[in-house]
Amino acid sequence: DRLALWKHRPPHRLDFVGDLEMFLVSSWQYVLYGMEFKTDLEPMRSVYTRVDDARREFAMIQQMAGHALGDLPGHRELVEQMVREYRQRNEAAEAVA
Repeated sequence: DRLALWKHRPPHRLDFVGDLEMFLVSSWQYVLYGMEFKTDLEPMRSVYTRVDDARREFAMIQQMAGHALGDLPGHRELVEQMVREYRQRNEAAEAVA
């Protein structure tokens, strides 16, 4: 049973080798972990030797995402900017024609 297997390791693409498999492994993971399924990786801890490196990377990515969000315009501002640019392009095209 796949659920029993996934209690000790995450779903892997090789878990789905049937020709008629409808969903990608990422879809299975999304649903599985979206339902708060718990995978106990402790027995496999020795396989994952760079956990601390990964945690640092994730923290840095999260920090950069926060900065990126601060640089983005709000939704209304973005829509208004796109409308302005669209109108400017149309006006320029009409002036040439």
